[in-house]
Order: sequence, then structure tokens, then C-alpha cells
Amino acid sequence: MGKTKGWSDWLSWGRKWASQPRVSDSIDHWRSGVIGHRKAHSAWGLWQDWRKDESALLQSSEEIEVLDFGADCPKEGRMLKVQVGHLAQRASSDLRKGYWLSASAAERSRADLGQKRVKILELGTCLGSGAAQLLQGCDGQAQYFGLEGSPALAGKTEARLKRQFQHSEISLRVGPFSETLGPVLDEVGPFDLVFLDGHHSGRALLSQWKSIHPHLAKEALVVVDDIRWSQDMFAAWNALAKDGGVETLDVFRMGLLKTTTSEIKGTHSGLVRPPRHLWS
Repeated sequence: MGKTKGWSDWLSWGRKWASQPRVSDSIDHWRSGVIGHRKAHSAWGLWQDWRKDESALLQSSEEIEVLDFGADCPKEGRMLKVQVGHLAQRASSDLRKGYWLSASAAERSRADLGQKRVKILELGTCLGSGAAQLLQGCDGQAQYFGLEGSPALAGKTEARLKRQFQHSEISLRVGPFSETLGPVLDEVGPFDLVFLDGHHSGRALLSQWKSIHPHLAKEALVVVDDIRWSQDMFAAWNALAKDGGVETLDVFRMGLLKTTTSEIKGTHSGLVRPPRHLWS
């Protein structure tokens, strides 16, 4: 897959990313929507609860058994014994990613959704860091559905979210995505916001998009994590960016897709990145 390793690989990615065009005023929804909210949600005070939870996780020496269905794992998954603190350090969404997740949720919560709450789907919850950032952006007013392969991680995510966001509807489904994604899409969709962070494989990403795309609400946002995890992941991300029904924003470590309406379909193709002052 050509997995990204070491500083030299990341510097190479950075140089290529810097050559991409920056978002322009002509792409209104990126400048006034997600980008604007990203700047507004960067106040430290909004993150006190999140930082408190993350600090506790990072310092935890608790050992748990995690069932991993990720890339390079067998179909039945692989059971691993891990220390919570090490897992939080390695796999949880950090503050920079959190700003973009929160801003994406804020943009959707401010959209014309009538009386309904923002409906969020996350594939791969880990310890609930990304989910907490998404719900933070909705001011704790959302319907959240998380899919997680590991019962231990799903339990920790559910407990964390229900404790912190008592006014949101929280639902977790446990099992491999091949078994949980289809039923959730049929039963719960359409979704306003989707966060894909569960299987770092280009083939899996394209398969998930194929399944999820028909179940997206009008002008939904889809956030794809770790688009530069490997050459394989980035190739899949580029394939999604060429879809005629989406517009894209490349924030380096993550990519954002917005489904377009028929009136503006095809007005933009390819990748753009944020303005210079909003590095990821």
C-alpha cells in the first residue's frame, strides 16, 4: 500500500500539498461555511471538557482487549491487548483534527435542517475523541450513530458520549462494517454528516463511499480521515474528489467532501486546500 512512514515521507506529502490551489472566494460554502466555523471554533474555552477527557485517557495504564478489523487484519478480526494511554496517543483524533471535525458539525447544524437534529454517522469510534469533537460542534444537539468493531472500544465511547452530551441521542453498533453499515444506512439514513475513520484501505474507502453515497442528505458533509496514510488511501481519495457530485477540501491529514445540488453540480472538480493562515 506504500504506507507513509517517517518525516521524509510526510515532508514529501507536504510539498505536494503546498502546490495545490487554495480555496478561493468563488467557492462560497468552503470560505463562509466550514472554514469560517473552523476559525470560530478554535477558542480554547470550547475544548475544556474534551481536553480533560483526553488527558485522563493519555495517562491511563488500563489494559483492554481490542478486536481490530482494520487494514491488514483477517476477516474475523485480530484480538489485541493494548494500554488505553498508548491507544489514545496513537489513534485518537488530536486537537487540529478536532477543529475541522467541530467546524464541519457546526456548518451542518447551522444549515436549514428544519426542526430536526444533525444526523451523524461515524465509522470507527476508537475511544470517542472524534465523536466528542463532532458533537461539540453541534452544541451537543445531534443524533449520533457510531459503528465500531471492538466491543471494548464501543463501550468506552458510549459511556463517554452519554456522560458528556446528555441532550444528544447516542447509539453504537458493534461488529465489522460489512455487517453493521448496511442495516444502519437502511434504518436510519439519510445522514447530514459522516466521518470515515475505521479502515485505512483505499479499497475499503471506495466501497464505503459506494454504500453511503445514496444515503446522504442534501449537501451532506463527509470527512475522510488519514487520506495520506498510504499511497493507496490517497489514490482512493483522489478518485472520490473526481466524482461529479461532490466538492472537496484537502486539509492535509483529512479530506472533506460536500455533496452538491443538481444546480451547481460540476462547478468545481479536483482538490483545493485551506487559506494559508488555516493550516491543519
